[in-house]
Amino acid sequence: MPGKMREAREVFEKCPQPDSCSYNIMLACYLHNFDVDSALDFFHNMPVRDTASWNTMIWGFAQNVKMRRARDLFLVMPEKNSVSWSAMISGYVKCGDLDMVVELFDVASVKSVVAWTAMFTGYMKFGKIDLA
Repeated sequence: MPGKMREAREVFEKCPQPDSCSYNIMLACYLHNFDVDSALDFFHNMPVRDTASWNTMIWGFAQNVKMRRARDLFLVMPEKNSVSWSAMISGYVKCGDLDMVVELFDVASVKSVVAWTAMFTGYMKFGKIDLA
């Protein structure tokens, strides 16, 4: 564990009663430092996982192009919102799977501006839209 991450964990451990916000910040720290395995371990050991926790973990996997792991969490996530759908769509754009981008976008129960932008970006990236 790199020095700053170790310090963050030490500060977290000193919290007398960490709340969900504290847990989610710590989870985001692991992912920001590209330590998805420690993040997942931390996630599974959290006493309570709220929608923000699930979204943070899914977004972290997606941004690290670990879409199978992101999808596994997404499928069992208790409540999906626009952030959940956007994270998955953006992740598939990043890894180059336009078919999954379209499939997810079509079935997304919530289509935010972020999801639309990710979809548009995917189409541009793969030459399906030419703005010239």
